[in-house]
Amino acid sequence: MRPRSADAELDVGPLPIVDLATSDLATSRHRLIWASSGSALLRLAAFPIVVGPRRGAWVPCGQRITGDSTAELIHASFDAGTWAGLPVEPRAVPLDELLVASLLHLADRSEGERAAVLQSVIADRLAAAFAESTFGPSYPVDPAARRVAEAVASDPSDRRSLGAWAREVAASERTLRRRFVQETGLTFTDWSGASRMQHARSLLDAGLARAVVARRCGYRTTKALTIALRSDRETSSCAETPATPEAVGDPQRVSGRAGAVSSPTRPRRRTTKVVTDALARTVSVPVAPTRVVAMAQFTLGDPLLAIDAPLVGMAMDEDSSTWHPPLAAAYDLSDIVRVGTENRPDITTLRELEPDLIVAYSFRGEPLEGVDIEQLQRIAPTVTFDEARPRDVHLDELAALVDRAEALDRQRRSYLRAVRRITADVPEHVRNEIVTPVMILGGRMWSLTNTNPSPIECALRDLGLRRPRFIQDDELYIRLDVEQQRASPDEPDVLLVESRSDASVVKGWDELRAVARRRVFDIDTPAGVSYPSGEAALDALECVLTQLADAA
Repeated sequence: MRPRSADAELDVGPLPIVDLATSDLATSRHRLIWASSGSALLRLAAFPIVVGPRRGAWVPCGQRITGDSTAELIHASFDAGTWAGLPVEPRAVPLDELLVASLLHLADRSEGERAAVLQSVIADRLAAAFAESTFGPSYPVDPAARRVAEAVASDPSDRRSLGAWAREVAASERTLRRRFVQETGLTFTDWSGASRMQHARSLLDAGLARAVVARRCGYRTTKALTIALRSDRETSSCAETPATPEAVGDPQRVSGRAGAVSSPTRPRRRTTKVVTDALARTVSVPVAPTRVVAMAQFTLGDPLLAIDAPLVGMAMDEDSSTWHPPLAAAYDLSDIVRVGTENRPDITTLRELEPDLIVAYSFRGEPLEGVDIEQLQRIAPTVTFDEARPRDVHLDELAALVDRAEALDRQRRSYLRAVRRITADVPEHVRNEIVTPVMILGGRMWSLTNTNPSPIECALRDLGLRRPRFIQDDELYIRLDVEQQRASPDEPDVLLVESRSDASVVKGWDELRAVARRRVFDIDTPAGVSYPSGEAALDALECVLTQLADAA
């Protein structure tokens, strides 16, 4: 942070309280305001800041500010066009004696070399002060009250009363209440609410789902957070900053505890692209979406999670469902909000998540029964993917949609290396055997077809192993029984079985095992259809193939 010229404008002088609310909001000047003695309560950007001889308020140009005090205020006015590196967000700033003295000396209209030296000192001391500044409610100075404030700021989900905190820090509740009002201008309830809102906004800016933010910041429901955000936005609307002559400096924004610095969010122009989805709809979508919702757990959620797409919500099966293996075994879903099931979306939760892209899926040109694509489109741009498309095409298009093509390409190369390695080790006699993957579920035997292959079936195909012809069937799921096996010219030599229910009650199971000469291997089907799921399937198959080779 340095003045752009030796004659950079910087005015220092008294500031009557009555001038605060009537100041010209279109001015191109930033201001640093403090009190020569005593203290004064200023309000800017919906936050109160108590200023004194060693604590100031930084007021960027265009910010509206009000105050109520009899203390004598002093302000230093910095021209935004001639001073670089000045923050564009309001904050409380600690002031040291050298900075205050340099500002007051410059008020004597020092000229020439002396003014240049003072400007350099001011720039250095301001940079140090901004590094320790806070954006949000001021912290109390009293040690006990500050311990409470820091604890609340570090864990905003802790909603203990002031009485409980008083017992925690061995202080009087009455004293703590008085300290918060005197030293921050806020009651403890208002202070903790402001801190909670500050933390919530920082998490939302980081892309976390609103339901997750509500839980982490102590709001009892997502709706409560939404109401608080709306109220805070209305309170802060008078503090919006217009564009300045130049984007000055690289401001820092402090969230949570004092000193925890993070970069501010800057509005940026969102670019879009037009895609044609599986329903032949033309949809305009963001080039790099930041809040994506997947309306299918197995075919969409898994590949999006695998390529680290910014997934904030996902349709998930009920816990009691056995059709798909749970993704929780492979991914951390703690920050993913459930938005209903694949054919019963939760529209209210979807709206609260505020996604910028929804990815749904269809089958052979038709959306899932129970899913209104146009209703989803009214919430966010919605693109459908057809489950009947080949897996590689499906993954390529999905990665391109969320701007993760490079991540997908890395995973594909890793998967193909594993395929080549295992293929080279498969003996010829094993390669000639027919391997049949079976899922036992609900008292029946099933297999997924080429239309909707499981990771195991994809791995069998990529390894070049023989599979029964009914796998080529045009249905989505194939029910296996003795009659169907007898009608097929391909009798299984090896069974790969994933049992999700009791196999002893399945009709034809013993006969099928006899046909396979009891060469049966229990195997878990990895979740999803992504390449990481495929590598997990390859690992499982490698163990089976090794046993088959050793038994020959």
